[in-house]
Amino acid sequence: MFELFIRIKKHNRLEYAYVVMNVWTSKGTRQKSLKYLGRVFSLEKKGFDNKDDNEEHYKKLRNFEFKEVIVELVKRELIKLGFKTQNSKDLTLKYNDVVLNVDLENLSFKTSKGKNFVIRTNEGFICKETIENLMSIKPPIKETEEEKRLATMKNLVKNVLEAGLKPDDRMFLLLYEKLNESWVKNEKIQNNKEV
Repeated sequence: MFELFIRIKKHNRLEYAYVVMNVWTSKGTRQKSLKYLGRVFSLEKKGFDNKDDNEEHYKKLRNFEFKEVIVELVKRELIKLGFKTQNSKDLTLKYNDVVLNVDLENLSFKTSKGKNFVIRTNEGFICKETIENLMSIKPPIKETEEEKRLATMKNLVKNVLEAGLKPDDRMFLLLYEKLNESWVKNEKIQNNKEV
């Protein structure tokens, strides 16, 4: 198993993101770029959390599937960063001379010129790749239920942080619950196919 992560490279005072992996060579560890992700925009939060609004949001998300909860958390984070909603799944932000467009239905992060971009926020990066990684967490293979639960929590925390999200404890536990529900649902579907 390879550990992939995002590396930032500077060029002409601008930052660009790449998916990289460590490769062992005779000269030691080297990084190999696997994919260019786009220009990095570091945005400051413009919004703040309203406790009453958070309660309503939490109640609404209780009825959502795992991937839908993630999309809603990303949308909420983008709105805190100043993005304006165009409709239920599209958001836009004018940043200096660049217009940033996000299509959450297709996980598209494009400038008005059609170029990919990445948003650095909290401890991670909001982009198609980090969100897809979060959405595609697989059940760990462990001996006991406790080991499985701990490995799942660790993997979920890692992927949530890498995706630039910072849910409160209750929202994180909701994500964990929805992730487990999605695994159970997928297992049932697989078992029905085999019968």
